[in-house]
Amino acid sequence: MGSSLAREDRLSRLSLFLAFAKRRGELKLSLTSRKHEEALRPVLKKYNIRIIDQFLSISATASIVTYAIFTLSDYALKRFGTHNLIYTTFFVVFGIFRYFYLIYFSDVDGNPTEMLLNDKFSVINIILWVICSFFIVYR
Repeated sequence: MGSSLAREDRLSRLSLFLAFAKRRGELKLSLTSRKHEEALRPVLKKYNIRIIDQFLSISATASIVTYAIFTLSDYALKRFGTHNLIYTTFFVVFGIFRYFYLIYFSDVDGNPTEMLLNDKFSVINIILWVICSFFIVYR
């Protein structure tokens, strides 16, 4: 039960970050286009870009810290036999920084999955994270 809760806790922080990023994209789109402003979901009228940016920063930090703590947890040690997964935290940090870059400096808005999978640096980062994790666990 403890491991299931720990996994849900990690995923909830990451999904919260992605949800705020998507909400920011929707709000930004509605502010730049009159057509989209009319189709604005009512809940978005209660937000502004500044507060969503704060939520993004907080949830990104929580995601990174939660992942780092997980890699050093007893659960990770029992499951993977090592605490060396902490070295994969670099990829998580880079991935979140890259996602921030895409949010703020690209014209891409909307679906977080599409945004990540269409960005070659994000795809390379994910592949390197998988390879690094594999070698740490199975060496």
